[in-house]
Amino acid sequence: MSNPTLTIKGTKYVAPKPKAKAWYATMEMDSKVKEAKAIDLIDIFAEYLALVFEVSKDEIINNVDIGTIAKTTHEVESWIIDVVTGKVEELPKNQTSPALN
Repeated sequence: MSNPTLTIKGTKYVAPKPKAKAWYATMEMDSKVKEAKAIDLIDIFAEYLALVFEVSKDEIINNVDIGTIAKTTHEVESWIIDVVTGKVEELPKNQTSPALN
């Protein structure tokens, strides 16, 4: 899967290679969504996308339609999970981490 994109006022942003903070934000967003009221969902999604795309939450809320916010949030979340699980699958099988020895 290629890096997700988000267009704001004609400028196309490409999500950079995810760092650990994006993984933590993905897990945190997932927890927040499970407990959130419907009225708060777009705000949660916009905050998440702002972190991933390195833009302001207000820029997203004021310039991106709701459908795109929801769709892009799903795409980004799936992408980050795929990146992390793909890296975990690359680890050697049946070997203990040196940190655990």
